[in-house]
Amino acid sequence: AEYVGQCLESLLIQTFQDFEVIVVDDCSTDNSVEIVESYRSKFNGRLRLTKTEKNSGGGGYVPRNIGFKLAHGDYVYFVDADDFLLGSALETLYTAATNNAVDVVYMSRIYELKNPNNVFAWKINQTISKTLEGEEYDKFLQELAFEDIFTYPWAYFVRREFLLQNNITFPEIMKAGDYLWAVSICCQTKKIFQLAKPLYFYNHYNPNSVSRIGSAVINHSKWIVAFADF
Repeated sequence: AEYVGQCLESLLIQTFQDFEVIVVDDCSTDNSVEIVESYRSKFNGRLRLTKTEKNSGGGGYVPRNIGFKLAHGDYVYFVDADDFLLGSALETLYTAATNNAVDVVYMSRIYELKNPNNVFAWKINQTISKTLEGEEYDKFLQELAFEDIFTYPWAYFVRREFLLQNNITFPEIMKAGDYLWAVSICCQTKKIFQLAKPLYFYNHYNPNSVSRIGSAVINHSKWIVAFADF
């Protein structure tokens, strides 16, 4: 409840507006649903809210699959409810996908919030925006295998038909669902557009996030660079 309004606000102000918002409530116990409901009119019918019958147990895999099944758009993008986007994010991602004729756009840089007043730009190796194919893409896959690139769903903007054709969904009974989903995408396509412009704000100070409860804490220090670097 503390963050979902900010997330929806960031979607509301997008420069690209031809998209739908699908919110999946996984049996929340606070007033998140009421907050989401208050945004329905602001989105003029483009926001849909659905609920699971029972809590999925964490990881977000079941809710993401539910949202994907309900989607109608040409492309699919997942946003965690405690994170948010730059106002130009969806336009930038859509333009990158269509102008470069790729099924997948991968973001190699994001913004990380250590606390509300402490923002860093976070990068993993790839620092140039370009289409990766051939030997460059083989190298990308090798880095993926060792998790030297982002494997979070929000790092990938994907054509919906590509996911349907290759039957790619999130494994719902495994802890490594995000990683396996990313691997499935990258192994099924022959090229990917690497976008080195940070568009996503990753909330790393939410003490109740899925990544902080029941999961190992990953040392991200080698990927942190000063915000001013951009």
